[in-house]
Amino acid sequence: MLSGMKQNLLIGLWLILSMVSVFAQDEALIGNYQLDNNQTISIAKFEFSTDFKPLIFTNFTTGRLGIITSDGSDKFVSGVGLLVNEPIDVRINFTRNKDGKVAGVSYQEGTSSTINGKKIEHKSKEINIQNGEAKLSGTLLIPNSKGKHPAIILLHGSGSLSRTSFGPFPYFFLSQGFAVLIYDKRGAGLSEPKDKRATLAEMRSDAIAGINFLKKRKDISKIGLWGTSQGGYLAGLVASKNKDVGFVINQSGMAVTAAEQDVYRVQSEMKADNFTDTEIAEAVEFTKLQLEVGSTGENWQELEKLSQKYKDRSWLDYVYTPASLNEVKKVWQTDFGIDATNSYKDVKCPVLALFGGLDTSTPVDATIANIKKNLINNKNLQIVTFPKANHSFLEGETGGKSELPKTKRFVPDLFVEMEKWLRKFK
Repeated sequence: MLSGMKQNLLIGLWLILSMVSVFAQDEALIGNYQLDNNQTISIAKFEFSTDFKPLIFTNFTTGRLGIITSDGSDKFVSGVGLLVNEPIDVRINFTRNKDGKVAGVSYQEGTSSTINGKKIEHKSKEINIQNGEAKLSGTLLIPNSKGKHPAIILLHGSGSLSRTSFGPFPYFFLSQGFAVLIYDKRGAGLSEPKDKRATLAEMRSDAIAGINFLKKRKDISKIGLWGTSQGGYLAGLVASKNKDVGFVINQSGMAVTAAEQDVYRVQSEMKADNFTDTEIAEAVEFTKLQLEVGSTGENWQELEKLSQKYKDRSWLDYVYTPASLNEVKKVWQTDFGIDATNSYKDVKCPVLALFGGLDTSTPVDATIANIKKNLINNKNLQIVTFPKANHSFLEGETGGKSELPKTKRFVPDLFVEMEKWLRKFK
């Protein structure tokens, strides 16, 4: 959700203020809890960065979420914002049975009454999928009920991300009766080869390997895909002409070129965070030249001169600043050179496309237009736009990076819409 210098400063500040290190949290707490008022909350790890993976709670009815901390007991608290831990606004106490196993929870939000609940048991299996030179390390979550279950594979956004980057979403789909496959990207977590960014073709191949893995299991029925950001358009590429994909959920995934998307992102994020027109123009100038250098391999010296000229600008955290010509060319190949305009062409299965009205990363209008064009003959396309949602579907006012620490919930209708749409696949 956050990146660059601001992310590091915010995380550092949060850690200083926190009552206890978040790295020693009890793994036994992770999972879903059914409250007595029929709401479901999840406890999950969330990967803000490779060194910061705290526990977060999410209420799938209200959308409320936050980092939870403890003094070492089973009593946890959360603040008034995602990265604002004071004043305390949520209290979550866990209870254990006579064997010491976590069995229940009490949940209090704000000044409302405390609500009790029980932990929903599920099966969790660590898996490895071999795909050519790659070994994908992951987790398969399975509902505790008997019989076959529909399954869903979760596809990452951009970057070197492990399975914990999905936060609460695996547990939302688990709560809906789906088996959930999550895995570390190549070069991330426990997956191999190490320290290697996957190309788009490799990511597509890895997702298909995940489908083939699930097809061999006797406890799995229909298989679908959910992808966020980069994973959203990757889901379309995987589902194209693929009869094994039963449905797709695209959450914030673009359907434009990555270069077009990055220019849009710089403009939109900076505008949302109240930069001047002059500052935005400078950042866009730098971004366009960086993209040109990456695509052609030429004009590196001009980019170095521009980097020197703008070295003290406050907007540098909003742009990609390569350290070498080789680096910028490599990033063009793995990221900025991608054309997702027709990523949903030839997708025959049902598609749910979800977008935020405050998305400062994905050009929503252009993306929706291209998805509709791609799926003009697909009668099972549903598109939903949430006016107050940012790129991560957190509820906001501007969609800018500066408001992220204060956000306190997903737009609540996000989970409602997915729950309604998924009923047909159970």
